[in-house]
Amino acid sequence: MSENELDQNKLAAAIEWHLANNFIPPYPPQLLGYCMQALDACNSGDSERVISLPGGVNVTASELVSDLKLEDLLEA
Repeated sequence: MSENELDQNKLAAAIEWHLANNFIPPYPPQLLGYCMQALDACNSGDSERVISLPGGVNVTASELVSDLKLEDLLEA
């Protein structure tokens, strides 16, 4: 397993834990992929990238990061 894959696995585990334990009620683990997309977009300087959520909901990457309190998981 490459270092990047290991880092991605650690990030995914951190997001899953965060969604399950830092919100009442907890967010479903199905949001993981959307969170990863949003963090990737923000880390790439594309915070206005549209993330399409289930149910026809569209938000920008920065909105999703902010709404789900993922700021601490952004690269410095």
